[in-house]
Amino acid sequence: MDSASYKQITTSRSYMYSYYRSAHKGPKQAIVLLHGFPEYSDMWAEPVKALEALGYNCIVPDLLGYGASSKPVEAEAYNSEGLSQDIADLLDSEGIDKAIVIGHDWGSYLAGRFANWQPSRIIGLVLTSVAYQPSAKLELEKANARLKATIGYEPFGYWTWIASAEAPRTLHDHAESFFSLLYAQNADIWKTEFTPTGKLQDWLHHDRTVEGAKFITPEIKARTIQKWKEEGFDGKLGWYRAMTENAHWNHEQNLAPENFRLDIPVLFIGGLRDAPAPAALGDLVTKPLCHDYTGKVIDSGHWMLREKPEEWLETVKIWLEAKF
Repeated sequence: MDSASYKQITTSRSYMYSYYRSAHKGPKQAIVLLHGFPEYSDMWAEPVKALEALGYNCIVPDLLGYGASSKPVEAEAYNSEGLSQDIADLLDSEGIDKAIVIGHDWGSYLAGRFANWQPSRIIGLVLTSVAYQPSAKLELEKANARLKATIGYEPFGYWTWIASAEAPRTLHDHAESFFSLLYAQNADIWKTEFTPTGKLQDWLHHDRTVEGAKFITPEIKARTIQKWKEEGFDGKLGWYRAMTENAHWNHEQNLAPENFRLDIPVLFIGGLRDAPAPAALGDLVTKPLCHDYTGKVIDSGHWMLREKPEEWLETVKIWLEAKF
């Protein structure tokens, strides 16, 4: 995406956001695209190009902790109410009343919570990888034990460590090893070497590497690792600390139960081989909470926008045409 189309605002919480805005306003709706960990706004470059060609107006922030946006360390900065207000402030700065919101990974979590906290500002929701769920106080050990008994592995076993004080420095110092595991050619390796308790830090401390995914170019790898090295991980891991320290729950417990039912059109796209975000949760958990739900499972790992970009985009385009 053209760097000249990036703008900056300071939100009502006094955080600075850098974001991309379509240079030419098309005739269709505004779409906000929210990235996840540990990627950046530019992960949406190809979808944005296609959506703009169809007449949509795209707003794509580097979320808190990333790029030129603010990078607070404390978990409270990343609570869902505050982050949702930041996105609302961004819409206000562009004179946009309502938007379709698309997310991936933690961006999907925020997109769903934006619908809870700012229901008057959202007209459609696309969740990639991470299913929408009602709010609950996190009891991580119990959650991992329950899921291991159900699906055979711990999808969130790495959360305690990645939210620890040790993790930012370790990830920075072993960035090449971390990148190798994240973007491995064999997505199933996450079930044994990434998500189970203790496995991620063991991988990093031994500087292990594995064959990389063919959909990751040398340019993407070099650019991403350079950004990680320059910025560090303190802010990025705030998204995990907000979960493990229940910063979200401390706010979300005040929402009325009916706020978690979604009356807007919702599209969930899950990855068949996505270890930390089981695709089955879409129909099991998200669908019952939605008035107008569409589900799709793509044969991909977690990075489906890079692995299966055409299939992801076609799914979104068909849904947009049907609903708007």
